[in-house]
Amino acid sequence: MKIFITKIFKFFLLLLLIITLLKIFEFKIGFQLPKNKYNTQFKQNSKWCEHRGSLIGRDTTQLCYISNRFGLRGNNWDKEEVEIFFVGDSYTKMMNVDQNNSIEQMFYDTHRIKCFNIGISGGRLKPLKFANYLINEHDFSPKYMFIEVVERGLQQYSESLSQSSNPIKEIFLSLFSLRLNMNSFLNIIKSKKPPSFPYVMVNNKKQYFYEFRSPRIIGLRNILKNMLNYQEKMKNRGVIVYYTIIPEPETAFKNYLNIKQYDSALNFEKLAKNSNLNLISLYDKFCENPQKFYLNDDSHWNLNGIKYYMQKVEEIIFKRPKQLRLDAVSRKTQHYVGT
Repeated sequence: MKIFITKIFKFFLLLLLIITLLKIFEFKIGFQLPKNKYNTQFKQNSKWCEHRGSLIGRDTTQLCYISNRFGLRGNNWDKEEVEIFFVGDSYTKMMNVDQNNSIEQMFYDTHRIKCFNIGISGGRLKPLKFANYLINEHDFSPKYMFIEVVERGLQQYSESLSQSSNPIKEIFLSLFSLRLNMNSFLNIIKSKKPPSFPYVMVNNKKQYFYEFRSPRIIGLRNILKNMLNYQEKMKNRGVIVYYTIIPEPETAFKNYLNIKQYDSALNFEKLAKNSNLNLISLYDKFCENPQKFYLNDDSHWNLNGIKYYMQKVEEIIFKRPKQLRLDAVSRKTQHYVGT
């Protein structure tokens, strides 16, 4: 019996070792697990970017950015220094621009206001859950939280926005599971092939799209209710929340496309106007002249879009300058230095 128990123990120990090695392998080739659970970049391929951190790229362009102790894009500010959270998906992460042109860096360079860029690619509520985690479990106290979501991601806000997710627990649970991310293995193969995203010709240029369909979001009233509830809860904690819905390129370029439009972003903004929701609307501007604000070889916004969004944020903040703890913030010169 003792020998049998010993064999069982060795078997599970070996199984755990194999799973751990697989998870580490996932992590090393850019997967979310284990250390990269929140799909954030940190200092990989540093030999290419020297001190600047990760190497990322769009087509043949090599872009670099730095990362902090949480694996988030940007400087490693102390919690007492951080004034603003920028929370959102890949649009907020701004994978298509170098560090100098990311919104949190431009805010520091222009105004010496220290921000956290909690931009996390992927679905669900990962970015907002992580922001809640930093506030609830790490005692961050930003004065402003600017939450961005691309139009197709609006459906995620049907859930409660007050969820807080501890990454250590999620890594632990995932480590002891048998689930591997097979999509990531397929992406390795796909990455060796030319991209095959749909496109149309707009003013003699190829304009690429992510899905080539307009998203249909149901339950807009419930989503609005969840946003209002979260906005009020954070207000009671001294955090002013603003939301931004980024129109899908398929929505912004609707005059150039022959696809059915569900107008989810527009319908949501119409509902929001009759409520107390703090909303930064980009819809009219982005849809009026989409080529100015979207990359033509990628489905994200370009530098013009980022700077316009920053301008709208500045209009909000500097109408209330006394609410920023600028005098209490350390004036360290720790900031990005390009090469």
